[in-house]
Amino acid sequence: MANPVAKKLILAALLLLPVSMYLGSLLISGAVNFRTLENIGQGPTAKGHPLRDFELTQSTGQPWTADSLDGKIAVVSFFFSSCPTICPAMNFHLKQAHDRMYAFKDVVFVSYSIDPETDTPPVLEAYKQRFDVGGSQKWHFITGDRETIYQLA
Repeated sequence: MANPVAKKLILAALLLLPVSMYLGSLLISGAVNFRTLENIGQGPTAKGHPLRDFELTQSTGQPWTADSLDGKIAVVSFFFSSCPTICPAMNFHLKQAHDRMYAFKDVVFVSYSIDPETDTPPVLEAYKQRFDVGGSQKWHFITGDRETIYQLA
């Protein structure tokens, strides 16, 4: 009787051989045609515009102004806490980005509510807890005057 280790090696080789042949035939036939991207140089720089002065309110009740973003790279989103569809999915993905970028001191996440009548600071503070960012100093949930928020958008 053959050695059990030898049997396993033969079985592995028999399984890998067809897979290797298939992948090799794909490469030879050109079905998988990898290309490198050419270097086209640096593209144009976005000009942007400075933020106008505004004052809104954070979920903590503290004021939020244009100066709150001074020197920061802001990942900005617009949502409302009673949104049943896209907002929870969007904020789930933002939470993943938040967690990955937490160590970058200049990066902050700012979520502006587009339903300030419903999304009061206590409501936003509870909403933050749903995404486990209640204690985060890097993700700010903002409410306030609807017109001001719409102008920021």
